[in-house]
Amino acid sequence: MLSVFFKKLLMAKHIKFMEGDITVFDIDYEMHPLLEHQHLYKALQTKYGEQGTQIIYETGKSVATEIAATLHEKFKLKGLEHVNLWQNIIELNGMAKISSINPREKGEVTIKATSSKAKQLNGNKGAAKPEKADPFLAGFLAGIFSHIYDRELDCRETECMAQGAQTCVFEVRPKQKA
Repeated sequence: MLSVFFKKLLMAKHIKFMEGDITVFDIDYEMHPLLEHQHLYKALQTKYGEQGTQIIYETGKSVATEIAATLHEKFKLKGLEHVNLWQNIIELNGMAKISSINPREKGEVTIKATSSKAKQLNGNKGAAKPEKADPFLAGFLAGIFSHIYDRELDCRETECMAQGAQTCVFEVRPKQKA
């Protein structure tokens, strides 16, 4: 069953499927199995340890920053006006099902979600559970809310379904000075 958001994109011709190309809001996409992320995460973490996790996080943040700039040009939304749009984009991409977004002052936000990667890892009984199941989504959320609040923010996954929590919890906070 198609989501309401997906149907709206189709009706407004904001999503296009043409000879192997997928475009949403003039941004190119590709579909791939979650296994691709699992293998990439494992390779980066095996080779670089915590630095590999940081690479994944920074990649998510960079991707969200670029998409935010494109969407800002297209829709001219300001501040928290586009939280709903971002929630729909995250869900349409299959990254997570978001159950709540709780923005507070000074750029602090708590997001509760069912991360697709954590859900898949949780279903793999006997598989080694990572320290952080979804650093890409954490980085992606940091990039989104950095754009929304127009200031540098960080995001950390504080609870994870892959480690037995009921839901994944992501905490966005102002970036700490080094």
